[in-house]
Amino acid sequence: MLFEIVNLCINFFEALLFYYLISHCLTVKYHDFRKYLLILADFSVITLCNYCPGLSNVNVSVILILCVEVLVTFLMTQNTVIEKIFWGSCSSILSLIVEYIAMYTSSLIVGANVSETLSSTVPHYTSVLIYLLLLGTCVFITVQIKQKNLAFPVYVLIPLFIITLLGIFALHALQWCSIELKKDYNEMALGQFQSYLTLIVFAFLCIFVLLYILLFIIGGIHQRNLLYRQEKELYQIEQSHYQSLHKTYQLLRIWKHDYKNHLQTLSQILSEQDSAAATDYMHQLLDDFSQTATIVDTGNAALDAIVSLKKYEAENMNIRFDYKLFLPEASQIPLTDVALSSLLGNILNNAIEASGKTEDPFIRLEIKTVKASLLIAVENSSTGQYRYDSSRRFISTKKEADHGIGLQRIQEIVKDANGIYEAKALPDTFCTTVILPLKN
Repeated sequence: MLFEIVNLCINFFEALLFYYLISHCLTVKYHDFRKYLLILADFSVITLCNYCPGLSNVNVSVILILCVEVLVTFLMTQNTVIEKIFWGSCSSILSLIVEYIAMYTSSLIVGANVSETLSSTVPHYTSVLIYLLLLGTCVFITVQIKQKNLAFPVYVLIPLFIITLLGIFALHALQWCSIELKKDYNEMALGQFQSYLTLIVFAFLCIFVLLYILLFIIGGIHQRNLLYRQEKELYQIEQSHYQSLHKTYQLLRIWKHDYKNHLQTLSQILSEQDSAAATDYMHQLLDDFSQTATIVDTGNAALDAIVSLKKYEAENMNIRFDYKLFLPEASQIPLTDVALSSLLGNILNNAIEASGKTEDPFIRLEIKTVKASLLIAVENSSTGQYRYDSSRRFISTKKEADHGIGLQRIQEIVKDANGIYEAKALPDTFCTTVILPLKN
């Protein structure tokens, strides 16, 4: 009876670890009682494999548990296929590897053979304690490594998955040989053979450890390369922003410089009572004015240029663009002109792209001082389709591999200024709020 209770507790502990692993490494679709179906399904299958006579074969039960866990992962999460397969099978793989380590460790500690660790004896309970401790530690470490966002390319994940499965089944075969040969070999030959098998098993385990270390190193290198590429893309985006701002600002300066001359010319034409010529001249001025976009004049050259440019781009896409700008003194703004342009440029770019996909597109921009802080609030229409990470934090509306670069840059600028960034994704609208402490 005690043996059965211990096995049920082990099964439930494994199901809990499976849920912990999936919920922290993938994005679970449901956040009500349905999420606990992960635990129930895994516990039921593991228990079935332990007590059903037709599933007593170790290889069959391993394949069944692995397939069911991958299937449950597909049904309960919303990640890519590769991520679902890898993390869905990760729990079973870790369990099998840890099981072998626990069995051979307990056999060395208590001086028993492997077959005795499988029966309801003291070596078995020693093996169980080692197994539970190691499995919980391995799952926890795996989750911590995942949250550091080590990026593995697909061509690394697939060989890792195949090699791990081959190694597991090889270990199963070695264990089976170790148990079965006891029936035919004498004690001396059996002891030598088991020692030989133990060396092979530990060699396999060392290979697994070294392989994982190597792959994590490769993953770290690959992640750094991704960061370098994103930084390069951000630099190119900011260069493009700067060039657009410079062009817009130059056009604004030229138009303002000529503004007085235009008024003098128009006044002269009207004084001659030539209304047709005055009308034609006004049309020419309006055409020239549309090329410089709507002039936003707050006294801050960088902000005027970026808002004017983005308003012009939005209106060319038939997006309604409303704005209210109340700025503090330039010396109080906690950002350089380049950082302010990059911040507003990325926020408004995201707003233009998102609202352009809706039936009634609009963008509302508001910048004002609130006590000792600068508030930047942007609201835009949205389709309601968003991407989240495993912590349910908004990532992007894009599905491309380089999604979220602009958002990352926004967060970096806000963090450097000791500010607060908040993104609220609603079914029909998306709201971005930035609060920056003013200088002095």
